[in-house]
Amino acid sequence: MSSSKNSPGLRKRQLYPDAEDEKSSKASAAPLTYHSLSTTGHYFMVFASVIVSTYLFLRYYPSHDSLPTSYTLCSREGAKIYTVDSTVPNVQCIVVHNSNFVDVGPLEEVRRRWSATSRNSTALRALPIRYIEPGAIVVPGITDSHAHILEYGFTKLLPMEGTSTVQETVARVRDYIQTHPDILNDKSKLVEGWGWDQTKWLKSNWPTTDDLEADPVVAGRPIILQSKDGHALWVSRKIMTAMEPIPDEVEGGIIIRDPFGKPAGVLLDNAQELANAQRPEPTYEQLEQRFNLTVQDAVSHGLTSIHDAGFDPRSLTFFRRHAEEGKLSIRVYGMTHYNETAHYWGDSAEKLIGVGDGRLTARSVKIFADGALRTGGAALYEPYTDNPSTCGVMRIPPEVLNDIIPRFLRDGWQVNVHAIGDRANGLVLDAFEAALKDANVTALRPRLEHGQLLDERDMARFGALGVIASVQPTHATDDMWYAEERLGPERVKGLYAFRSIVDHGGRITLGSDFPVEGVNPLAGFYAAVTRLSPEGTSPHGPEGWFPEQRMSRQEALKGMTLDPAYASFTEDTLGSISIGKRADYVVLSQDIMAIPSEKILGTEVLATVIDGRPIYGKTPFVAGQKRTSEYDDTNLPQQKRIRGNDVGSRNDASGYWMVQWRSPQYKKHKTWDGDAILVVRGNWVELQDAEDGRRMAFTKPTGIEGIDKIVPGATFKVGDKDIEVDRLISEADYMSGKCFSSGVSVGQSDTPSVLRNSSSATKQFVPLRPKLLNGGFKAPSFVAGSSKMGVQPSAKSVSTPVRTGAEKTKAERESFWAVNWRKPQQKKHKTWDGDAYLMQTGDVLTLVSEKGLIMGTKRWDGTPLYVGYKATITGKEIEVDGSIKQSQMPTIAGKSTEYEDELEFGDPPQTQAQISLLDQWESPGVDVKREPAQSPAPTSGPSAKKPYVAPSSFYAHKPTKPKVAAPLHNPNDEGAVTMPSGTDAHHAKYNKKNAPVVPVVIDPIVARRLRPHQIEGVKFMYECVMAMKGHDGKGCILADEMGMGKTLQTITLVWTLLKQNPYWGIGPTVGKVLIVCPVTLINVSI
Repeated sequence: MSSSKNSPGLRKRQLYPDAEDEKSSKASAAPLTYHSLSTTGHYFMVFASVIVSTYLFLRYYPSHDSLPTSYTLCSREGAKIYTVDSTVPNVQCIVVHNSNFVDVGPLEEVRRRWSATSRNSTALRALPIRYIEPGAIVVPGITDSHAHILEYGFTKLLPMEGTSTVQETVARVRDYIQTHPDILNDKSKLVEGWGWDQTKWLKSNWPTTDDLEADPVVAGRPIILQSKDGHALWVSRKIMTAMEPIPDEVEGGIIIRDPFGKPAGVLLDNAQELANAQRPEPTYEQLEQRFNLTVQDAVSHGLTSIHDAGFDPRSLTFFRRHAEEGKLSIRVYGMTHYNETAHYWGDSAEKLIGVGDGRLTARSVKIFADGALRTGGAALYEPYTDNPSTCGVMRIPPEVLNDIIPRFLRDGWQVNVHAIGDRANGLVLDAFEAALKDANVTALRPRLEHGQLLDERDMARFGALGVIASVQPTHATDDMWYAEERLGPERVKGLYAFRSIVDHGGRITLGSDFPVEGVNPLAGFYAAVTRLSPEGTSPHGPEGWFPEQRMSRQEALKGMTLDPAYASFTEDTLGSISIGKRADYVVLSQDIMAIPSEKILGTEVLATVIDGRPIYGKTPFVAGQKRTSEYDDTNLPQQKRIRGNDVGSRNDASGYWMVQWRSPQYKKHKTWDGDAILVVRGNWVELQDAEDGRRMAFTKPTGIEGIDKIVPGATFKVGDKDIEVDRLISEADYMSGKCFSSGVSVGQSDTPSVLRNSSSATKQFVPLRPKLLNGGFKAPSFVAGSSKMGVQPSAKSVSTPVRTGAEKTKAERESFWAVNWRKPQQKKHKTWDGDAYLMQTGDVLTLVSEKGLIMGTKRWDGTPLYVGYKATITGKEIEVDGSIKQSQMPTIAGKSTEYEDELEFGDPPQTQAQISLLDQWESPGVDVKREPAQSPAPTSGPSAKKPYVAPSSFYAHKPTKPKVAAPLHNPNDEGAVTMPSGTDAHHAKYNKKNAPVVPVVIDPIVARRLRPHQIEGVKFMYECVMAMKGHDGKGCILADEMGMGKTLQTITLVWTLLKQNPYWGIGPTVGKVLIVCPVTLINVSI
């Protein structure tokens, strides 16, 4: 990377020093005054003592270091730094010296105080000033109060979340085995995965060993698969055999059994230990890989501290070694797991406090009281509403709780107890109340982890007892969709009752429980203050699920910063931006305390800073670099880590590389997901998106012997992504942004060049794979990027040059989406009319049918598209279902003839801009006659057979088109399934209007998924309901064995009747369909 002096553009765009500020700070001789701070004496004493004493031992960094040991960070927009310090909640500037905050306040005052102090110390120099970007804010370092660090990294190896059937989940395992030859060729190797969730499957039954043994690749192997919530294991027959003899019962656990009483292959809660005993111990290198994967995601989301809710002896040893060797890049507060079957160790185990320069503390114990709500293991006072046969299970007897909690407290341990159900929470609070009767609660600070379902009388006990409620807001927005069915309409009101706890004087600290939920703390912030899903929905509407339980934004921010610090005994050094505390803070792109709530999740982390040094960010402090990081060779002690412009300077020959990447794929013929830029920084590499420079990964590469082995054609892994190197690119192309398709500028550029295969030949930069739309078809100008649509070109139009490559703006790039659509409906429970595709090209959204016909267009307002995005396009309501690749789009075949309100187009003129709508419209009802613009006849593409037809006016009369009787789907297509046609007597009886008779063809999307016996079943039902079986359409009964597709056959019939009719032109066969089924199946099969 180049030095800051070579990159003034980036320095100006990000945080940069103000030359006049630095000069004035040198020349200032004003006496110290503290008019803006009420605690003047205290601030001065702490400020002076920290500055003078620290500088007796440490030297100021040389002037070439872009981020010196002392600097001030300010906002040009006023007090945009949220301190979470009640004495000064918002300030304009913070002053960092070494690893501490030493002053806060308005810029002029902190400069004046620094100048006065520096006159008394020869070690102090002028105070450099940096500024955050416009609109950005600074908050204290963010803490996740309940997470599982190594487990999160483990989930990245074989991710199983997101499947919809048990068969699809088994297929994930099969694909994983087939793509790992060492496992494929050795059936004795253990296969492990994480993330399956039976509540999201179409049939929410427990999986079994038979499901695994049914696949020939998977069968006969030792397999242990962890559920998403960590409270269930799904194991193979080989593991079940190794577990023998299997006990009839496990205290605090459940062995799921089949109807014959045999273990089925799923173990809940304490029963998991039967399978865990069969796992080999992971190596230190494996644990380090998991740790690095977690840290990469954590710091990119602004986390500076994590409370790990479950150290075992192995992980405790790993974290201690990591801290002592200076490799612990974030702060970790560990809870050591208590095994109720082992001996009590509270009076003999060593407490770890502040190991590795304050990075690691392990002084608390984690006790499990019950299971999880998702798996039905949470201990309740009354039976589950959806399963009256059980009240859940206590993993530890109440008498044991009453014994060990006071013992641990007496031995100086913080006691943290996992409790989910109302009975478990009540019993834990009873035990705390008895143990804390004559104790100093402030010195002990007991925590109740989760505290999900509370009896009303227990909500007030947190504040009364001084027990900290460690809660996870994203659990609330995840569980809200099934919670009432599971608990009933009254009991569910006590679930995630955050406001009730706060209003009764309780202290709440926020976490995520990742990997059960995502790692992003802003998702928890959003859930806490809105009680809504990321799409802005809830079972109770747009106001949120039980909106009376929402937290304020101030409470939520404190719950992510100062309250976690209190919960980990570090409030004197962490949790707020206060003088004397560690300089941990986060720079956010938006003011989450003021912006509309729907924009919170769009906030980006611009920088994550620990001890005053950035460990992640878009170069907010170091000018002349694309990113900054404290990462380097983790074999070096922490105090010797490279900083600032030293990052990337240890291996300058490696440079910048154009690469292809993909996420883990388990199919036989793999494809690449996209292009990226690989930047080498010492022994670490950073992967940046070739579209916009967004950081995708920052870690050490694996699967390659060394950095010097990165050459064209090399393949290896960066994080969880597979990489193949294409070519070396020059620093000039990287710094100028030429290698990014959006034209992101990293610094001042020279003549762009590309170095292929280490050649020094200079040529214009060419993107790795330029995008093509449908094999080269050029969309009309109103689709491809015009600011006006459906308007005839005018002779007065001004020629507009076409921008390509790096000149394109963000709004001009393309994205492609699968969507559902429907015509406007007034009924309460709306249904979708069909599937379609959405193409965002420039500032226009185009709705495309499955056959490639354009159904409508709309001007795009720039709002980012996402799953759940809703819009109305030419009278059709759409909802985005998922992102797709361009190659998955159908070829554009023209305009849909089914919708008469659409615009016609051929191949438009490519050099004229569009005129405004008002320029064309002259008077309603008056024909506007203009000569159509001339354009060369197209030689290829869908419009090659006819000349260009200018788009009609929005206000013009709709063109009339002859309607031809034809089936909805082509019966002559390959694989088409046509329903039986009635006899002449049938037509005479039911075709009263003598309408043309057309074939009824099953929708091809459904038909290609039907098996032969299912096609036969659909035809049978069709003949019955259409009165072709001689009983006047009275209906039918379809019966078959489980799993034979009766639901799919029924859905196929219903869809066909709703959309088609053998008698053309008189509407569908039926208008409405009533489905009657058990309540327990509503969220499963429909």
